[in-house]
Amino acid sequence: MRQDLTSPATVVCSVRHTLFIIIHSHLILLLMQDFIEMQQRQEAARQQTIDSLNEVLCRIISQPPGAASWHGTSRDLVELVDLAASRQTICDDRGIPFSRNALARKAFAATGLHMPAHVSGVVHRIRNRANSSYSLLTRWGRSLGQTNFSCQL
Repeated sequence: MRQDLTSPATVVCSVRHTLFIIIHSHLILLLMQDFIEMQQRQEAARQQTIDSLNEVLCRIISQPPGAASWHGTSRDLVELVDLAASRQTICDDRGIPFSRNALARKAFAATGLHMPAHVSGVVHRIRNRANSSYSLLTRWGRSLGQTNFSCQL
């Protein structure tokens, strides 16, 4: 027995199915838009935090030796230096970005702290830690009031 495709019951089922697909597609688009907006907010918060940390390092290295104070750990200072060095935003008088080691020397001299012998080894351990919630970037972001803030370097 062939089903009549023009019967009222078939047309109603087809319309319901089409409406379901349209509504379902619209809901998926709304969820995708929400997700994209959330990602953009998180990236903006991350950039704000990185900019704030960059300013802190600029203030530290502009101080004469031993004049700056650092209340974090040496590892936090190395993480701060690595973040700035990876972005290449702090430059010398000729406009050339400081290397990680040059920034570390300036930051540790300004704070009067002992610089680790192998900064790259400390950076390697920082990048490979198991829990990213210990990240200076994450802790600084949370201190700025960004409650749902978590990111990797």
